[in-house]
Amino acid sequence: MPCRTLASIVGCLFICITGACTSVSDESVSQPSPDLEVDQALSLQLEALKSTGNTRRGVAQMFAFASPKSREMMGSYEAFAALIQTHLTPLLGHRSSRTVILEESDIRVRYQVTVTDGEGDERHYEWVLENMPTPACQFCWLNTYIHPMATPEKGATIEI
Repeated sequence: MPCRTLASIVGCLFICITGACTSVSDESVSQPSPDLEVDQALSLQLEALKSTGNTRRGVAQMFAFASPKSREMMGSYEAFAALIQTHLTPLLGHRSSRTVILEESDIRVRYQVTVTDGEGDERHYEWVLENMPTPACQFCWLNTYIHPMATPEKGATIEI
């Protein structure tokens, strides 16, 4: 989504200030929106990671949906990108993904995301999105937790 609304302009400026726009066009990164459902927010990120492989666009898409606390903890886009590229590498350029809702409320959804990586191996991640107000976007679904899971859990499978 291009930077046309105040919320998307703020998000795009933040991405540029933190260095992501050096090789990522603002046109290629979708921004959080109150119109997006939680599964759409997750799907945008997974598709960007799948289709862009180990490029900055997939990571920039995840960063666009990072919660303010996550951004504060990382300190910069470069630190966020290094974390993704080092510890969540199988997400980059994965072949396919499927999701399972493990917990769900009006403001928090905890998923199990299973990706098939480039080598054909399955990897599992706990991925939490929360519907929270921020200055850039009132009540948008944002990532608050993404972590590898050693053992997958049971839950209801949904197609994204």
